Amino acid sequence: MGRQRPPRRVLAADGLIEKQFGKSARRQRYYLAPDGPAGRKAYALLYQAMVEENRYALAQVVLHGREQLVLLRPQENLLILEVLHYRHQVTPPAALASEAPKTEVAPEELQMAKTLVNASMGDFALDKYPDLYTRKLQQLIEAKVAGFGCGNRQAREAV
Repeated sequence: MGRQRPPRRVLAADGLIEKQFGKSARRQRYYLAPDGPAGRKAYALLYQAMVEENRYALAQVVLHGREQLVLLRPQENLLILEVLHYRHQVTPPAALASEAPKTEVAPEELQMAKTLVNASMGDFALDKYPDLYTRKLQQLIEAKVAGFGCGNRQAREAV
């Protein structure tokens, strides 16, 4: 027999850490809610205790058929589960120090760069960034359903 998977809806925290946690290891976010009326009290207790004690939880959980390291943190009355990178997946900034050495810049050049940065400011609107991959994939699926093969030139042109 192989290794048994933990139940899909179970999250077992390995421990709690101080609220300060670097963002470089974070990569994906899920919002968690209580699993029906029976879970509301436990959810509220965990949320409130984590808020008042300034704590996050570290855990490992199976997502998409793969064990993942995650950070559980409270925010806006919800618990947020963030998938983390493992140590070997994160390049420390010091490893790239020689690639971006400190370089002297003239005050005039810096002022010009600041002017350009400030002129480029705008409001962030997530809707301005469409998911082109999903859109193209959907078009490819629709072309295949319409009778065009995925490897065929007409299907690629339809996309």
